[in-house]
Amino acid sequence: MVRLDCITLFILKLTQMKSRILIFIGIVLSLAIYSQVPQAFSYQAMLRNSDGTARIDETVSIQIKLLQGSIEGSTEYLEVHSATTNSVGILKLDIGSGTSSDDFSSIDWSNGPYFLDVSVNGTHLGASQLLSVPYALNAGSSDVALTFDESDPLFVESYAVNITSSDIIKLHNLSGINTGDQELSGLATHTELNLKVDKELNKGLSSNDYTNTEKEKLNAIKGINTGDQDLSNYATITALSDSTRGVYDQIPDVSEFIIDESDPIYINSQAANISDIHINNLNNLSGTNTGDQDLSSYATMNMANGNITNLGDPLNGQDAATKNYVDNLKYQINTLQNALLAEGLLIKDYDGNTYGTVTVGNQVWLSENLKATHYSDGTAIPFVADESDWDNLSITSIAYCWYENDSIVNANTYGALYTWAAAMNGSSSSDTNPSNIQGVCPDGWHLPSDEEWKELEIYLGMSQVSADEIGTRGSNEGSKIAGTKLLWEDGGLVNNPTFDSTSFNALPSGVRDDNGPFLGLGSNSWWWSSTEYFSLKAYRRFIYNEEGVIIRSYYPKDFGFSVRCLRDN
Repeated sequence: MVRLDCITLFILKLTQMKSRILIFIGIVLSLAIYSQVPQAFSYQAMLRNSDGTARIDETVSIQIKLLQGSIEGSTEYLEVHSATTNSVGILKLDIGSGTSSDDFSSIDWSNGPYFLDVSVNGTHLGASQLLSVPYALNAGSSDVALTFDESDPLFVESYAVNITSSDIIKLHNLSGINTGDQELSGLATHTELNLKVDKELNKGLSSNDYTNTEKEKLNAIKGINTGDQDLSNYATITALSDSTRGVYDQIPDVSEFIIDESDPIYINSQAANISDIHINNLNNLSGTNTGDQDLSSYATMNMANGNITNLGDPLNGQDAATKNYVDNLKYQINTLQNALLAEGLLIKDYDGNTYGTVTVGNQVWLSENLKATHYSDGTAIPFVADESDWDNLSITSIAYCWYENDSIVNANTYGALYTWAAAMNGSSSSDTNPSNIQGVCPDGWHLPSDEEWKELEIYLGMSQVSADEIGTRGSNEGSKIAGTKLLWEDGGLVNNPTFDSTSFNALPSGVRDDNGPFLGLGSNSWWWSSTEYFSLKAYRRFIYNEEGVIIRSYYPKDFGFSVRCLRDN
């Protein structure tokens, strides 16, 4: 049986026989750029065994159906692919390019919804709705007409609103070419000027050669007339006295525009109430006391690393605290912490991290995952951050990391992820109760064996027969040990009424795959035991957000899992 891990869009769940296997399928609508509407979209999935290991370099047969209307709707399109997984179990194919007797291009994407139905090697995995139709495909079968109304008050009240297509044509005609509709009678032409040559001296024009009417026309011409300008191609002001010219006249004179503000967002805001008096007051808030500010409630002195002395102890929430007051608080906290450590109610590791404890049945556990980066003798545990470096680890490699290498938030919240060899610190496998394997745990504490995990599960209500099984066991034991609901993704784990009923406070700390990627933060939690299954794998415990059970299985020792320590005797 197989498991397909989710990449992006939806989840399918397969229940077969007595085993429950989650099948996750991801669709990536990654359309290539073509000169026409593309007739395919990409599909990716990860193929895994039921124990979580990747199925690599394996060829499978995949049947794809597109159902219209519902998961039981009519089949609009059916095709078959033969695809091969890559080196990490991922397979890729283009839906629309498989072996089919149907026409993919004839699908009317606007007539949805559509559901994607998937079968692998003849096993039907189910169907799930395509939550968004591929844009380029839908665009190929849709026509959209856009209309809008102009409502800008400045535009509506200006001359620009009166410009017509006819006006635009007139503007285009003002290129210097006389199309017959410009009034040019007020300008002298080159031909007229040539006729006004001094007959006696054969020189340029003189004032004596013009009539009074012609002199008036010449005076109306702006600029310097050298006698050789051809003015026939210029429009006069008269030709521009239409609505377009009216707009131009308004541009330099801002006073003609609307001065009343009509923006509803502005009118309903506090800014509409600002007056000239307020502006004046703001200008006075420059740091200089003009006499109208009451600064008595504000400190104005730059202390320049000096000391404020002779303060009383704080009484109110916003009072300043003196050094004596803070030192007294620190003393009380340290005293309380030392008392808790002495009573075994608070545990400290070599790095100074402190942990609470929780009693479940006859066992006392740390109430959070371990964060130690050193063994109890001070030996540092190698930190491996790089994905390729983690991929190169062997089953005997000692290493730890933080989820996504976040040493602040993830480290403090979820603890560290250790290889099995790091958790064991060189010790051999143990399945006794107690395990007697201190490993990475603080002094007086040890790594729980597979049998000790069973003791916890049986106390929570699991039968001995179920506890001895491999895989999914019990009913709500996982919900009982899980805690902090806000950190978990929604599902059967947190919705079970027994959730967080033991204060064990298991968090969704995720896992580091033996190939290097981080997986599952927010949805699952994994812990090592001190018991190996055989030389390459060791037993682990696993809970996840969709069910309230605890899963017992074995995994390669170079995975990165959390550690929960158990008190000696």
